[in-house]
Amino acid sequence: MNKVLFQNEGRNGCDALAYEIFLQDAGLNRKGKKFECMKEDALRTRSVIEDRIDLRAAYVHYDKIALAGDTVNIDGVSLKCRGLSQIAPESVKGAYIYALSAGDFSCAESSVMEQLYADLWGSAFTEAVRILLKDRMEREAKLSDSFGPGYYGMDVREMNKLARLIDLRELGIEARENGILLPLKSCAGFYLSVTEDYVPLNQECINCHGNQTSCNLCHVHR
Repeated sequence: MNKVLFQNEGRNGCDALAYEIFLQDAGLNRKGKKFECMKEDALRTRSVIEDRIDLRAAYVHYDKIALAGDTVNIDGVSLKCRGLSQIAPESVKGAYIYALSAGDFSCAESSVMEQLYADLWGSAFTEAVRILLKDRMEREAKLSDSFGPGYYGMDVREMNKLARLIDLRELGIEARENGILLPLKSCAGFYLSVTEDYVPLNQECINCHGNQTSCNLCHVHR
């Protein structure tokens, strides 16, 4: 059963964190009259999309796990990710599957600038929820890097297998056959619970799109 952090109500301190992330991503964390005016415009957009902010997040812990090379088997579901090959199997103790959504921030009838601000607000709330969700899980265990479709060489189509390990419907999230999640400001992935001697992955690998044998030729691969 999903352990729910957010479910339609209660923002758990997310607003302030999302605001900080928004200012950073939008480049508005600078002083000056120009940036103050832009901040006012951004906050007006924020008030317009208030009813679109629908924070939902949950996670599930699994003890039944086996890691072999670039494949991890979690409760009978095998997930393939090239980044996993950098992890020593003996450092893995379990897995935390997570999913979250910030809502639908599409504003097709608004101006281009309002659409841009709305999208940035959506991304900021998504990231804020992810940070708070990770903080909750870290109270229970030491976590690895975050893995998920599209990162560390994991195919986006693995999302449909990941969806077998957590109830996305409980969060109002739909996983399409191509791996895309709806609403678009949604994400899902997993952390491994690890021992204290876990060595973090090389961060240059996070957005890798190399093929299955590329790690053997890569200059950043350990």
